[in-house]
Amino acid sequence: MDQFSELSELVKGVFSWVILLPISVIVSGKLLAQPIALSVASEQLFKINLKILKIQSTGNEVILGFAGFIITTFILGVFAGQKVYALVKINFGIDPGQFQSICFFGAFLTVLWTAIFFVIHYTFSMKNGSSFIENKNEYEQRIIELKDKGIKG
Repeated sequence: MDQFSELSELVKGVFSWVILLPISVIVSGKLLAQPIALSVASEQLFKINLKILKIQSTGNEVILGFAGFIITTFILGVFAGQKVYALVKINFGIDPGQFQSICFFGAFLTVLWTAIFFVIHYTFSMKNGSSFIENKNEYEQRIIELKDKGIKG
């Protein structure tokens, strides 16, 4: 029975820290990097290399992803720590402990609110006629150049 509890603890740790946290940081960082342009240059690299999943974030995506996760986890812990623990324990059927539950739930919540923020930003930027392309004329000129090279080459 002791080996089963150790295996159970390992599985809980893997799904809350080793897999969910990095995925949350990478995905939310990529979503936040679109509407939020940081002027800080960074050479950060954060990646997951699993057999079925290979994703990475670089530079400001890493900073924004970690910031989003840490802020979300802090707010959850301060204002709803016990409730989040009960929710994870009852609704997800696992008892990883209160801190692990907050991190587990925080990972999901971070991706959710960053996706909503991204969609709102994208919707309003499209309504205003702008896009994620900083210099539309330069972009269109580059497309024409690439087409010409492709036809000639």
